[in-house]
Parts: sequence; structure tokens; C-alpha cells
Amino acid sequence: MKRILAAFSVACLLAAICRTADAAIRFGGEAAVRLRGEFKHAAIGRNTADREDDLKYQYRFRLRTDAELGNGYFFNAQFQYEEGASGVWQTVQHQSSERYKLQLSSFVMGRKLRRSRYTVGRLPLDGFRNPLYDLGLYPSQPLEIPIVTMNCNRFFGASYTRALGSESLGASLLLIDNGLAGNISDPAYTLHVTLKSSLGPVTVEPQVLAMLGGTDIYDQDELVFKKDVTPLTAGLTLTFPLGGAEIDLCGFYTMADEKPSASFPAVDYSGYLLRLRTEKGPFMAWIDYSRTIDRSAGLPKTRYANTFVWAQYRVPVYESPSGTFTLTPTIRYLASSIRTGSTETGFTRLRTELVATVTF
Repeated sequence: MKRILAAFSVACLLAAICRTADAAIRFGGEAAVRLRGEFKHAAIGRNTADREDDLKYQYRFRLRTDAELGNGYFFNAQFQYEEGASGVWQTVQHQSSERYKLQLSSFVMGRKLRRSRYTVGRLPLDGFRNPLYDLGLYPSQPLEIPIVTMNCNRFFGASYTRALGSESLGASLLLIDNGLAGNISDPAYTLHVTLKSSLGPVTVEPQVLAMLGGTDIYDQDELVFKKDVTPLTAGLTLTFPLGGAEIDLCGFYTMADEKPSASFPAVDYSGYLLRLRTEKGPFMAWIDYSRTIDRSAGLPKTRYANTFVWAQYRVPVYESPSGTFTLTPTIRYLASSIRTGSTETGFTRLRTELVATVTF
């Protein structure tokens, strides 16, 4: 009887909250299923080392909520699946034995003023469109949006944005590595500074990403690329209209030059990433090229080169005030090579996808 009364009391409380807050709190989200064909080819020199083809059925669900608290204060959050090797997508296993754990992915609380905005929380990044973090944190292979697939496109930290006439200045301080317990000086942060301005129809956005404190840098196989480094990454994005399409031109450069210490060897690498992106109506595509050279003392000189192409076409099937239903065929192609001395290994991967998405 006590349990019944407790459950009834909670239900009444939730109902009262919903009645008083339904004008300020909004819920939404999306559900999607994806059919992915994956075709891999690895080679050493001119000799084929391995071929692998696979077909995967995958799905994802996202729940979003946001609230306007008044006087500019706000809150929003996103819940999604964040485990497994496919980022936020879950792959169907034998007899549907997989588990789908909906968990908090990102949340933002802050305040919007007339000319400024500040936030704190687990902040979402613009990783799908901006490759700055990809190059800074995954320099040996920064293509195919690893900041989205590996880090779920968010980091904990704080940000501040201010309008300066026709320009916009933004700064974010994000916690990348929380370090060891009991050492207040051990955590590593990254400072991201942007300045967005317009020159006629062209939007110019220089960016700097500076690591504050040493952290380990990984590759996309989750293997350590370099330990305890403080890379500096900088570059520029140009956005402009052309023939009814929106064009992005990106160029970023990263480097790390660390002297040897008692615990870690010397590190010396540098690299760059170039992107051409276009979007017109339901069509979107981009091509990336990256090249990184590792000259660290005590190791053979190694060159990492990568090319990546993404192309998709979004087909609207249904749309109403309550939501949308779309189909999006997508092609993703990655070609990578690693040259160490006179030995070169290559890898290509073609992914063909059909994604069905419902938003609500």
C-alpha cells in the first residue's frame, strides 16, 4: 500500500510540474536505421594483404530537451547511445542480443544576452563540419570525422561568445584529460579561439586550438600515437555562395615539438588538412586530404597521407508540423597510406549507406 501511495504521489508531482512548465520545456529527437555495406582492402607495396566485405544493420535513437528559464537563462541536453565501435550507432547482433543504453551525451546551461552568450557543461562541438579538432587530436589519420565517431562530438568545458560589431569572437576552454587523482596540476585543457567576420558575401573564420598541459594523442584504432604532448593547431575556414550552393574551404595545420624527459621520449611531428565542401539543397559532399610527417628522434621518419570523400543526398519522404521522414543514400570512401623508410602500406575503405530518419 505504501508503494502505491508513493507512486501516486510521484505521478501527481510530475503532472503538476508538466502543467506549469509545458510552455517552457520542449522535447524532441530522432530515430534512424542504417544499412551499411563496407568494403576494405589493405596492401603492402603492390601486394594485397587483406580484403574484407561486410553488411551491417544499425540504428540509433536520440532524445533532446531544452528549456528557457527566463531573463536569458537556458538549458538543453541530448541523450543517445555512446558505446561500441560505430560511434552513436548500434549494430544488430545475433538474434538481436545487443543492448541499447540511452545515456546523457551532452548538456548545456548558460545565458544569452544582447551581444554575448556564455555556457558551461558537456558542450557539443561542430565536429561534423569543422575538422579542427580532428586534426588536433588525431593527427596521423584525422579524416572521416573521428571527433564525432570517437568522442561523440562533445567535451566538458565552458565557452563565451561576444559580438563585436559585424564580427563574432568566441573562446572555449575544454577539459581533454582529467589526469591522475590527487594532482591538481595534472589535467590537460584545450583552448579554442575563433573570430568570425564577413567580407562581402564571404565569411572568414580563423581558428586556433592550443593544448594546455600534456595529454596522450591516439589514432582511430585507439592506439597511442604520442604520449604527453601539447600540440598547437590553427587554420582558416572560408564560406561563400556559388551558383546557388554554399562552399566551404578549410585549411588547418598542426604541430608538436616536445623535448625528451625522464618519462617520455622526444616528439616532433607536423601535418595539415585541406577540405573542400559544398552543399546545395538536399545534396552535400566534401573531399579531404591530410598529410602528417613524424620526425621524432629515435624513430624512423614516417609519413601519413589520407584522402576522404563523403557524398550524400537527402530525399524528403514526409513532412508535417510534428516531424519529418527522410531517406539519405550516402557514400564514404577513405584511402590511407603509411610510408616508413622504403616500406609503404596502404588501406582503402568504401562504405555505402542508406539511412532512414524520423525526427519529432
